[in-house]
Amino acid sequence: MRSPPIPPSSKLDLEVENLGDSSVPHQENLNQLICKLLKDPKTEEIGFESYQKAKRTPDFTPTRSTLHNLIRLISSCIRAKRFKLANHLLHILKFEKEVAILSFNAAMRSYNKLHMYSSAVNVYDIMKSFEFESSNLEWTPFCSQIYRILIESLAKSGKPFQALDYFRDMIKKGFPEDPSFYSTLISSFVAIQEVKMVEDLTKEAEAKNMLRDPAVFLKLVLMYIELGSLEKTLDVVSSMKKANIKVSDCIFCAIVNGFSKKRGLTSAVKVYEELTAEGCHAGQVTYASILNVYCRIGLYEKAEEVFWEMDNKGFDKCVVAYSSMIAMYGKQNRIRDAMRLLARMKARGVELNVWIYNSLLDMHGKVLNLRQVEKIWKEMKRRRLVADKDMKAEGTSLDSRLYRSSLHALRDAGVRIQVKWLEESFDPN
Repeated sequence: MRSPPIPPSSKLDLEVENLGDSSVPHQENLNQLICKLLKDPKTEEIGFESYQKAKRTPDFTPTRSTLHNLIRLISSCIRAKRFKLANHLLHILKFEKEVAILSFNAAMRSYNKLHMYSSAVNVYDIMKSFEFESSNLEWTPFCSQIYRILIESLAKSGKPFQALDYFRDMIKKGFPEDPSFYSTLISSFVAIQEVKMVEDLTKEAEAKNMLRDPAVFLKLVLMYIELGSLEKTLDVVSSMKKANIKVSDCIFCAIVNGFSKKRGLTSAVKVYEELTAEGCHAGQVTYASILNVYCRIGLYEKAEEVFWEMDNKGFDKCVVAYSSMIAMYGKQNRIRDAMRLLARMKARGVELNVWIYNSLLDMHGKVLNLRQVEKIWKEMKRRRLVADKDMKAEGTSLDSRLYRSSLHALRDAGVRIQVKWLEESFDPN
């Protein structure tokens, strides 16, 4: 009689049991089995146990594939927050010459991805206690990688001075540095506003041509703005130009807005025009900011020039720019121009915001254009616009002149529901 087939799970158990049997000679088969178990999340723990069992067999030698699967298991365990198993694996693999450093590298990287920076530092301490540098392990190609992860871990856990000490130690030992080290260190000192260290490291990095990250320049600009050292933001721009790094729209806008808040609108205009003359190119955000500044100080022709300049460059869907222009036309009683711009805006699929609706209500309310006022209210109702409620919730007051003109226009038009809603929604100053 034919015996029933062995279920896959039982077959696997038999294979695992045979790992300790020295009569089973095939090392290659053992490695294949362990790899198979390690690759499957459901059996990876069994795979690890099988590896430990096989290691007790004198003639067993793990293949490169087996060892790399064990490294992958470390990362997998850390991602799954099975830290005890990951730590156990590390303590075993630190004796494996070929993959010891790779194991620590994988563990530190995985902890950093989870923002567990202190755990990454602890892994480095384990590695250091094992004295890799004094051993015969070939770890030099990976040393910079491990230092990079360590320095990042310390910097992001609020220990920039300790990170800097390790960086200096790395350089003394002759390991290669690269721009990422300086980016990490400068950013960490910017975070605690340690200006002298920031400037010293910046000069050092510039001298070595290792300051290339635009994000670092933005952090420098924001730090100087916060500290009120506005002229130094222009030095940052000069440094970027020397290094042939493009001054981004974010940096340009941050400088303009910084001068606007700290020194006033006229200073913002001056710095914008200076930077433009020096070859800096505004993007949509900078254009929208300076357009608003021109409108606020009454330089309406300049504002129009900027608007059409940005439109010609393809920044033709910026609702903030449209809002500033329509409000400006309202102040000048250029209602026809405002309505043309509104039609252009709608044709390009740009949705109106509450500020545009307020400007339209204001300009039409002042001239008692009742039909347009009613049309605007109906459009707001149809769109179920709740932005005015948001304004109220945020404590934003409706301009009293706008409130009165809208209220009178609505009453004259006989639109009682909207009158009631306006009275209930706002308490003008």
